[in-house]
Amino acid sequence: MLDGAADEKIPAFDYKTPLESLDKKFMDGVASSGLFGWTEGQKYTHLFLLGFFTGKVCDVPRGLIEAHGMDIPLKENSVAYRFSPACFRNGKFEWAYRVSADRYLELQECMIDSIGLLNDLAPNLYFHGSDGRGVVTIEDGYYNFPMPPYPLPENPDYEPFRECIEAVAKELDGLTFLPWGGGSINNSAHKSAFAKSKNLTILSSSPSALGVGRLLGISCKRVDDFRVGMDESLEMLQHNDVFLHVDETDDVSHRTEPGDKRNMLAEIDEFFCNNLDFLEGHRVALIIDHGTSSLNGQHMPMPVPFAVSNISGSMKSGINFCENASVHYPIENLFCSIMQHTD
Repeated sequence: MLDGAADEKIPAFDYKTPLESLDKKFMDGVASSGLFGWTEGQKYTHLFLLGFFTGKVCDVPRGLIEAHGMDIPLKENSVAYRFSPACFRNGKFEWAYRVSADRYLELQECMIDSIGLLNDLAPNLYFHGSDGRGVVTIEDGYYNFPMPPYPLPENPDYEPFRECIEAVAKELDGLTFLPWGGGSINNSAHKSAFAKSKNLTILSSSPSALGVGRLLGISCKRVDDFRVGMDESLEMLQHNDVFLHVDETDDVSHRTEPGDKRNMLAEIDEFFCNNLDFLEGHRVALIIDHGTSSLNGQHMPMPVPFAVSNISGSMKSGINFCENASVHYPIENLFCSIMQHTD
C-alpha cells in the first residue's frame, strides 16, 4: 500500500500527477496484466485499513490506534491522543512538516521537561522514533481537537493542554506540539477482520498501520523504513502473505516535495522490477489509501486506484497505473476482490 500516493496534477509535470507522469514498468505491468480499478479514498490511513480488512465502516480514534501500534498500556479511564509538531507564532498555530532532526530532538526534550504542567491529568508521553510524533495519554479527559493535515481554525481551544503547548513554544521559538484524535479503550469494541487477513503479516514503520493490525489480530512487524520493508517483504513472501505499508510516500507529500515523491515512487517500482524472479508465481496488489497533495500537503478526498495481478515473466503493458481508473470496487468488497482475483 502506497500511503497518500494519489495526488493532484502538478504544473512542473506537464499537469500530470506524480504517478501519471512516471514511467513505471512494474506498477503499470500489474495494472495491465490483471484487474485495475478504483475505490473510495478515506481521510486517514487507519480508516482505510479498517474498512479494507473488515468490510465495514469503523471509526476508531487515531490516538487509540497508535497506542495499539506502539504497545502502550491503557487503563479503562485512559485517553490516548496522537500528537504532531506545530508552530505557534503571533497567536496562530500551523502544522509543522519541515523540521530538522536536531529540532525534533529539542522538541522531545522540551516536551519531557514541560509535561509536569499536565500533572493533574496524570500524563504519559510516548515518542514514535525521532520525528516529533507520538502519543500522550491522560486520565479521564476527552477533548475534540482539530486534526492534521487540514488547516487549523483561527483560535482553536486546546484546554487543558494550552499551558504546556505554549510553554514549549516559548522555549523553542514557536516550535511545539498539538494533540489530536483522542480515544479510549471504550472506543475499541471488537472488530472482526476477514479470515484470510489472518494469514498476512503487516510490515510498516507506522504505528497507525501496525495499530490496525494489532486491533484486528493480524500479525505485524515494525520495520525502520520502506527500503527495509521491501527487502523483508521478499524474504517473508517465501513463507506467507505480506502486506507492505509504505508510509513515506505520504510523508514526502506533506513536505510539499512533488519531485521527491515521484523519485520515491520510481525507486519502489525499480526495486520490484529488479526482483521479478522472487515475485513470479505470486499475486501482487497495489493499493492507495487516500490522496495527498504534494503542492499544499493536505489530504485529498478522491477516488484512489488499485491493481492486482499474478506476476509472470510475460507481464503486459499499456495501462498507466494512476488516478484515471474507471471501474469502481467499493472498499467494503476490495479485500475479497483482490484475494479472489485470477488473471
